[in-house]
Amino acid sequence: MNHDEFFEWHGTDLAYLDHPYNTTLLNERSIEVPIVQAWLHDKRGWGLELGNVLAHYDHEIDNRRVVDRWEDAEGIENLDVFDIEGTYDWIVAISTIEHVRWDEPNENPLGAIQAASHLISCLADGGSMIVTVPFAQNPYLDGAILAGGLGAERETTALWQPGRWQFNHDQRIWAPLRDENRWPNAVWIGEWGP
Repeated sequence: MNHDEFFEWHGTDLAYLDHPYNTTLLNERSIEVPIVQAWLHDKRGWGLELGNVLAHYDHEIDNRRVVDRWEDAEGIENLDVFDIEGTYDWIVAISTIEHVRWDEPNENPLGAIQAASHLISCLADGGSMIVTVPFAQNPYLDGAILAGGLGAERETTALWQPGRWQFNHDQRIWAPLRDENRWPNAVWIGEWGP
């Protein structure tokens, strides 16, 4: 497959992630992980990662709490997002909140939207958060995002074009899953705080 080596994110060139775990070069992780790694570069204080994602891509951060309801590994707290307490200087959720109460035993169509609100309430004064959501995984969350209902201060939609992702900072754009492998054709990236 031909693939661009770099993409531009807010004026910075980032390399697409090519990692064997989850075949990143062919899906949304190729951009999500580098974007979040760049976003975290200057973050200080105590952070929260919802969903154990970064550790799978050799990205270790000492100053964070990792909460993942389902994954069992050292250093991960198996908690429901709504049981998270405390305040955090920064919060990261990579392709995680769309699953909250949607593909779980306690199904609630509004669970992902409520999870986003709960995470916002956990931000310390002056805190920041980044959330990535692959579209076409949870129609209720998709609808809230498309309506501007999550209140992100900066939003980007990434659209899959064979071999690369194209970024749109001006509008939210929904796209269906790619039929052959069920990978997203569109990813929403929301940012809160400085």
